[in-house]
Amino acid sequence: MVNKDILYILNNYKLPVSRNNRCNNNLTADFLILTRCNKTLRFSVIEYDGPRHYDRYFYIFKEANVYCDIVKNNFCMLNGINILRVRDDDKQFLDNIVKFIDSILISKNIVIIPSYEEYMKLIKNVS
Repeated sequence: MVNKDILYILNNYKLPVSRNNRCNNNLTADFLILTRCNKTLRFSVIEYDGPRHYDRYFYIFKEANVYCDIVKNNFCMLNGINILRVRDDDKQFLDNIVKFIDSILISKNIVIIPSYEEYMKLIKNVS
């Protein structure tokens, strides 16, 4: 995808937020995208989530991973940063990323994340 309004795509970008308010443990965005939309600079985050983020039966799934995702989602929402989470088992993930970026470039407000309720279900079912 080539678009003059996509200015930068940075991978493994340290966000100014941590899961426990310690600056040395900042959470990382898989991809941080800087776009220009209607002469305004906008940040977006794309997270590529493997099973440790959503499958409570996966051998390295931890409740702490879910809390980190919630902290990162909340940080993005509170700071007007678009966020898209794609799962590694989503066969349409490339199409979803293209749609997400296209939506950012034509829209004023878009935030796409799994619902907060989905995270709470994961935590509730951990035993």
